[in-house]
Amino acid sequence: MDQHTVMQTPHHMKTLANLLWGRRWELLRFLLFTTVSTSCLVLAPFWGRALTGLILENPDPERLTHHVALGAVLLVLILYTTFKRDYASFKLSNEAGGEIRSELFNKCLFLPYRSYQHHRLGDMITRLSSDTDILCEGLHSGLLVLVPNLLVVFALMMVMLVHSWLLTVGTLLILSPMGLVLHFTGNRIRERTKTAQARTSRLNGALEEMLRGVKEIKSYGREAMVEERFGNLNRQTVDAFNSRDKWRALNPAVVSCVTFASIGILALGSGAMVFSHKLAIENLSVVFAALLLIIHPVDEISRAFGYLGKAYGAMDRIDELLETQSEAVNDVSLPPFPPVEGHIRFNQVNFAYGTAFRLSNLVFEASPGEILAIVGPSGAGKSTLVGLLLRFLEPDSGSILVDGRDISQFQIAGLRSQIGYVPQEPVLFDASLAENIAFSKPGADHEEVLAAARAAHVDEFARKLPQGYDSSVGPFGILLSSGQRQRIALARAFLTQCPILILDEPTSALDPESDQLIRRSLSALRKRRTVFIIAHRMSTTREADRILVLEEGRIVEQGRHAELLERDGLYRRYCALSSSDSKPLHV
Repeated sequence: MDQHTVMQTPHHMKTLANLLWGRRWELLRFLLFTTVSTSCLVLAPFWGRALTGLILENPDPERLTHHVALGAVLLVLILYTTFKRDYASFKLSNEAGGEIRSELFNKCLFLPYRSYQHHRLGDMITRLSSDTDILCEGLHSGLLVLVPNLLVVFALMMVMLVHSWLLTVGTLLILSPMGLVLHFTGNRIRERTKTAQARTSRLNGALEEMLRGVKEIKSYGREAMVEERFGNLNRQTVDAFNSRDKWRALNPAVVSCVTFASIGILALGSGAMVFSHKLAIENLSVVFAALLLIIHPVDEISRAFGYLGKAYGAMDRIDELLETQSEAVNDVSLPPFPPVEGHIRFNQVNFAYGTAFRLSNLVFEASPGEILAIVGPSGAGKSTLVGLLLRFLEPDSGSILVDGRDISQFQIAGLRSQIGYVPQEPVLFDASLAENIAFSKPGADHEEVLAAARAAHVDEFARKLPQGYDSSVGPFGILLSSGQRQRIALARAFLTQCPILILDEPTSALDPESDQLIRRSLSALRKRRTVFIIAHRMSTTREADRILVLEEGRIVEQGRHAELLERDGLYRRYCALSSSDSKPLHV
């Protein structure tokens, strides 16, 4: 066993123990029916011994009939308790799966923003769906099959031991190599399960890319290229599963071979013992009945180890995600953020993404009622700057102050609740239009939603929809245009009435008429808010009170639009490149 396996297995047992303890009443019910069904099964060899005795003696039809009827009752008890046991195991594994799935979802929900750069979306989806399904399968078809079958094998071995210790010892010696085989194949299954699930994650990621980028794929005629890429990933995934299942198939084959070989060897040995009068024929019938009854449980045990190997591989991936540090949005060791007015100061803030990118020595201020535009080429650090203010990211050094308070010394939730954020590509949920607007303020009444919708000019198209504000927008807002989705995102920000607004070019997807209407709304909002706008259009920067020009993570210029045009700097060159208000400044 490799070092990783040695270190992880106890942790997995703790994970399983926690899951089972949370469902302890279902576990108790399972163990109860397991005990009863095993006890009934163990009675079968004794019933067979009594039947052999009746046949060898002077056969009495009436006694034989009663004995057969008793066997039928025993069979019904075995079938009933086995059914109840299996149903309890299904319910237990399903409940445990639901619990771990919820735990994983909550973990994903509270991961720090930076963690999403290390976990692909397809990988997260695989861990919540496929890995969790494998864990449930490992629990039901692995652990909860292993326990009763081990109990049956142990009980039947005790029966054999009572009637012939020599045959029992011989059976154990013959079957013992199976333990080494199960251990070896279990480790191989676990390793290959992790590989197969990792490739499934890549496959899911490719599927997500195709669905999101279907316009680009079709417009450039790249269907064949994407099909080939997906086909290669799919082939690799299938190969990984085949490699894993080869070891899964080996388990029962080896077990069956050893089991039937042991029966043959024991048949010869027991026959010799009977002929030499060292074993009574009645005891032989008990031993062979027990041995035949052991075959199926031993086969089930080998399969259970295969499922457990898969489950351990899945749990490696599940535990990796669960052990990722969560974002403490409501850290009780910190005070809640008090109501803010909106005075913001970046004080010598530095931040780096490894060696690839660095924000260096950011120093600036923004006041309530001020619109601050942030411009610069792609990769200059515009989104990183606002991410620091929202505490999606934490500075390596320096401080960010809101109303003179260092935001790192207060709870994150209280800060974010006072900042409205509108991304350039807003995400809508598969719900009604009204529910999507109210997402930013749960509990908002209908009049508040309507007021925000009018301010963002959503009302103009909402009333034309089949069910008005109750109309579904579809997954990701697919039933609406990009401009309509942008207006809904703006309505969310208007609804919050937050003292700080961060807008990633809120009018980039709007037509010129709507663009002017939204700008009027923003002008009204600025009177009592601090507004950050990541600007891509000259029309936006003209209306800003101050402009920050970023280049390679540094503020290279700042001032008003007219002031910056008078200088022979980066901003002036951007404006010279812009032939119209609709052309992006970072071209």
